[in-house]
Order: sequence, then structure tokens, then C-alpha cells
Amino acid sequence: RPSPSKVTDEVKRIADSLPKEFDWRNVNGVNYVTPVRNQGSCGSCYAFSSVGMIEARLRVATHNSIDIQLSPQDVVSCSRYSQEGCFINGKFVNST
Repeated sequence: RPSPSKVTDEVKRIADSLPKEFDWRNVNGVNYVTPVRNQGSCGSCYAFSSVGMIEARLRVATHNSIDIQLSPQDVVSCSRYSQEGCFINGKFVNST
């Protein structure tokens, strides 16, 4: 088992080799992040953020060869815990 000081030294060496900044919006001039979308007054930030993350991961995994736009509404509508609409001013508003 390595001593704590050897582990600390190795972690520091690895950390020092990493760039000081990294931004998926500009990797050698390529943007891997899809545009931010506005959820409006709908309380579905979980759907918008999750879908945005999946879109970005797909673009990274395919070296930006696909331009994908997934549906946050599908996440809201198909969720087992679906609010069947939007959460506005502390109340659920049915979409129908």
C-alpha cells in the first residue's frame, strides 16, 4: 500500500498536468454544447438541464458529428412522477 505522501505527490503531479481552464464551448474552436433553452415559467428545470447534458454528451461522444435537439417536454410528460403540466407559483397547472 502506498504511503499517503506518495499518493499526494502523484495527485499533485496529475493535477499540475491538467489545463487551468477547460470549456466545452470552445475546444480548438469547436462548440460541443447545445444552446441554452428558456423554460419560461414552467418549473421543469430538471428536464431542461438533463436534456442539455445528454445532448452535449452525445455531441462529445460523436466528435460533434450530430446536431441533436432532444425534447425536455418528453421528459416532463413521460416521467413516472410527471406533473402533467407545469409548476407555476407553487401550484401544478395542468397542461390540458
